Amino acid sequence: MKTVLLISRCPPYPLHLGDRLIIWHLARELSQRGYIIDLLALYDRDGDPDQVDNYPAYFRHITLIRQPARDSLAYLRRLVDRSARFAESADRSFCPPLWRAIVDYLSRYDYDLAHCFGSVSV
Repeated sequence: MKTVLLISRCPPYPLHLGDRLIIWHLARELSQRGYIIDLLALYDRDGDPDQVDNYPAYFRHITLIRQPARDSLAYLRRLVDRSARFAESADRSFCPPLWRAIVDYLSRYDYDLAHCFGSVSV
C-alpha cells in the first residue's frame, strides 16, 4: 500500500471554501485507490480544529497547525537576503511548528510520496 504525506496550506473542511474542496477531493480519490494519507495542514480560522471530526476516514493521522502571523520585516529580509529564502532550520523558518511536524512525521513513517498543496511556506 502506498503512503502519502499531504502538506497543505489549509484543512479540507468546511467544504464551502473552494481551496479546501481541492484537498477534500484529492484525499477522497487517493483513499479510494488504496493510498494511506497523513495530513499536515495549516489553519487560520479559530473553528478549524473543531471540524476534524467531520473529516472522513481518509487520513491515518491529522495534525493541524495554526498559521502564524507574518510581519513585513520577515518578508523584507527574505527579499534582500537570498540565504533567508530557504531556511535551514526550524527557527529560521516562517512556521517552526510545521517544520518540526514534518521532521517528526518523516522520522516516524515511511512515505512513497510527499505532496504540498498551495503556497506552503515552512
